[in-house]
Amino acid sequence: MRRSSEQHPFPTRTAVVLLSVVAILCTVAVLSATSLLGHRTVQTTGLVVGTAASVWLLALGPLVVLSPCGLMPTVAAYFIGMFVRMVGALGGFLAVTVLARLPSGPILVTLVATYLPLLFAEVAIMGRYLWRLDAGATTWPSPSGAEVTAC
Repeated sequence: MRRSSEQHPFPTRTAVVLLSVVAILCTVAVLSATSLLGHRTVQTTGLVVGTAASVWLLALGPLVVLSPCGLMPTVAAYFIGMFVRMVGALGGFLAVTVLARLPSGPILVTLVATYLPLLFAEVAIMGRYLWRLDAGATTWPSPSGAEVTAC
């Protein structure tokens, strides 16, 4: 019997394309909105957030590697990816505020505005994948040792 993760491999191409499109759209939206205002600080923020959003793609690495191992390693890989994203986003924030000596307020607001759409897209990809992965399982072991069957 094949494992469910072998029947439903992680949709790497779909995830990369969808997250790239969302990152590009967010960056373009921030840059176009700030160019109307003419603020250099917020334009720089848009570029840095676009760079930090590309770090999001690095977080897919653990998912691609661990998803063939089953449901729990896939969930663990998602949490590893969350750590990678957090470090990347905070690193970009600190690089702009400390190294470029720009005000942190507009940069933090723009970072949050870009982070949330990427988070929603990734949660949609992961939710769909985990739903399909779990649908392949028909029985689960229970703590008492008896098998529990799917509804």
